[in-house]
Amino acid sequence: MFFTASNLVHYLLSRNLIQLPSVVDGEFKVIEAGQRNRNFKVMRDARSGLFVKQVKTLDSLSKVTLQREVACYQFAQAFPAWVKHIPRLIDHDIGRHSLCLELFVGAENLSEYFNRCGALSVEVASLLGTVMASYHDAVALENLQPDQLQQFRQQIPWILSFTEAPAGATGGAIAFIDFLNKNAELPRNLQGLRQTWRVDRIIHGDMKWDNCLVFLDADGTLQLKIIDWELLDLGDACWDVAGILQAYLVHLIKSTVLTEFKEEDAFNFVLKKADIIFPSIRAFWNSYCSTMRIPAAETDALFLRCVEFAAARLVLTAFEWSCQLTELTKHSQIMLLLSHQILLDPARSVCDLFGLTQDHAEEIVQ
Repeated sequence: MFFTASNLVHYLLSRNLIQLPSVVDGEFKVIEAGQRNRNFKVMRDARSGLFVKQVKTLDSLSKVTLQREVACYQFAQAFPAWVKHIPRLIDHDIGRHSLCLELFVGAENLSEYFNRCGALSVEVASLLGTVMASYHDAVALENLQPDQLQQFRQQIPWILSFTEAPAGATGGAIAFIDFLNKNAELPRNLQGLRQTWRVDRIIHGDMKWDNCLVFLDADGTLQLKIIDWELLDLGDACWDVAGILQAYLVHLIKSTVLTEFKEEDAFNFVLKKADIIFPSIRAFWNSYCSTMRIPAAETDALFLRCVEFAAARLVLTAFEWSCQLTELTKHSQIMLLLSHQILLDPARSVCDLFGLTQDHAEEIVQ
């Protein structure tokens, strides 16, 4: 049975995940929230609820991906510093290829939160740095047993070895490939990043603002939770940090009304508004480094690696957008051009695009 907004209530009753009085008293509500999966927000009352996820299709990849997310929530239970920042797994139904998580009532993802507030909160950015460090630092890889290590694929992100569009690609994806063919230095630089990849931490694998939820708890305290752990792996911690850094750049690009621009001016195009993201990025990075106890002497080189991977994440985002369209949009073009220019001179980008100078780096972890 595939879940729908109308039949889900019967399934939840059969699994004792809800009680009949909560359905008939008028407070119960089911809200479809599907994207890649069949997602539903189930409101039991004004203060509590469930988040139900089921695969859309019964192909092997979808089923394995869901199982991987379930395994993540189970694995994280042994690490208190990590598990307190992720949803609680309430139920898992192998036969229905579904899982049920706690719902954070009133939560917004960071994209929604920042857009609504109209500003990039330093407080939230600092909290995000602390939360990300909490799971990066939770697991000592040398303490993992062989059977635990086997749970992880240790895959390098495919974008670092991207060569061609899949069969049946959209016009946008084909235009994306054409762009890369005309700018062959960009794929070569991505391949170069692949050679620098290291396995040093537990990583989320798909860190972005959309996977970070913020809300006030019952005591009015700001909370931040990280969701969608389908790509959990052992890998390079800089890839997760890069996901957040590129989200700031995408925010700048998406919030700009585009006019005619020359390809060689893409860097300056973004640079015009870059200073609005500086305080938030500094708060995020300072908090991350402090929580990770990274020596001040190492932060500059580490941030440089994160910026290079952020360029790769821009390419990945441009591809994902292109796959849904018939052409390569101006926003995607700017992402690709900006990625190219970042990789040509990452040291300049550290200062000009992200506002991190030597003076700022010295403020981190004395």
